[in-house]
Amino acid sequence: MSFFVKRSRGLLFLLLVLLTGCSPPQQDGTVISTAASLKESMEEIKVIYENEYPNQRLIFNYGGSGSLRRQIEQGAPADVFLSASKEHAQSLAKEDLIELHSDKVFLRNSLVVIGSKDHTYKSLEHMIREGGRIAIAIPETTPAGRYAKQALEHEGMWDEAEDRLVYGKDVSHVLTLVEQQNVAAGFVYQSDAIKSSRVKIIEQLDASLHDPIEYYAGIVKKSSTSREAEQFIQFLYRDDIQSIMEEHGFLKGERYPAGSG
Repeated sequence: MSFFVKRSRGLLFLLLVLLTGCSPPQQDGTVISTAASLKESMEEIKVIYENEYPNQRLIFNYGGSGSLRRQIEQGAPADVFLSASKEHAQSLAKEDLIELHSDKVFLRNSLVVIGSKDHTYKSLEHMIREGGRIAIAIPETTPAGRYAKQALEHEGMWDEAEDRLVYGKDVSHVLTLVEQQNVAAGFVYQSDAIKSSRVKIIEQLDASLHDPIEYYAGIVKKSSTSREAEQFIQFLYRDDIQSIMEEHGFLKGERYPAGSG
C-alpha cells in the first residue's frame, strides 16, 4: 500500500513540476496604464525605448482612461498613467495615488466623425439627418465619449441622436464598429481615423465644441520602478518621439518641464 502512496505522491510532484513549467513567466517591468488611443504609437515607441535601454521592459495596459483610473484606485499593478483626460489624471493626484507630471500636456489630439469607405455623408449634420446608427465611446468612462457628447450637445443634436447611439467600451472599439459597418458613423480621434484604410473622415470637429483633448502623464505613487517611470515620461517629451506621435495623427505637446527629473 505504501508503494502506491509513494508512487501517487511522486506522480503528483511530477505533475506540479510540469504545470509550473508551463505557466506564463512573471511580468517584470514598468507597467504603463495607457489610454487606448495611444496603442499603435506606443507599440512603435516601445521598440525604440527598449533598444536604447536594453535592461528595461515596458508592459502596456490599454483601456479607457476612466477604466484605467478605477483600476489604479483598486490597487491594480501600474507604474505610469497616460491619460487622455486631465480630469482623470487630476482626480488620481487629488487622491494621492499618482504624482501628476506637472500640468504640461505631452500630446494633443482632435475629434473627427468617420464613416465607412463608401459612405455618402457630407457633414455631421447630414449624417444625423439620415438617421443611421452612430457609435461613440462610453461618456462616463472615456474622454473620447465625453468629448463626442459635448460636441453633439453643443450643436443641439444630442436629443435627436441619443436613441440611435451605440456605445463602444473605448475609442478603439468605436473604430472597429465603423470598420465592420455595424454602425453608419462614429466619433473617434484623428489619430484613430488615419490608421485605418477602411474608414474615411466625414468631418473634423471644431475644437470649440468640446473640452481640449490633452494627454497627461503621472507616476503611480506605489510604483516599484519609479526611477524607470520618470525616465520613460522624459522620453515621451523628446523631439524625435513627439515627431513619431505626429506621424500617428497626434499634435505635439509642450516642452519637457524645465527642472523636472
